[in-house]
Amino acid sequence: MTDLIISEELGISLSTYYKWRETYPELDQTVREAKALADGEVAAAVYKTATGFKKVEQRAVATKTGVEIVDIEVDVDPDAKVGLAWLRQRQGRMWREVVVVEDASADKEAIAQYQRRLAQAEQDDDGEQ
Repeated sequence: MTDLIISEELGISLSTYYKWRETYPELDQTVREAKALADGEVAAAVYKTATGFKKVEQRAVATKTGVEIVDIEVDVDPDAKVGLAWLRQRQGRMWREVVVVEDASADKEAIAQYQRRLAQAEQDDDGEQ
């Protein structure tokens, strides 16, 4: 949950919620740990989705005596979009989108766009160091 949602669930204002977290370090620590746990679970799920995994599904199978429910292991293919989003977040410099211009002399706007993106990337790189 976000801090706003937590404060609403508690029936208090966001400013009161923040005061409580300052006043009661145990509350602050508990909220931080809960958020870290949730973030970790989401990161694990994103990784699993990005790389593919196996799951067990139950299926009905016809037998001589009737129908039997059996567990079958199924491969879930990796999701390339999720993987790319993950890589862009973790290794932005290496995985950012690149503007490809075939005939640069014919498209001044494409050149200008490329130059703006390059300048922004250089600023981002300077800010990370």
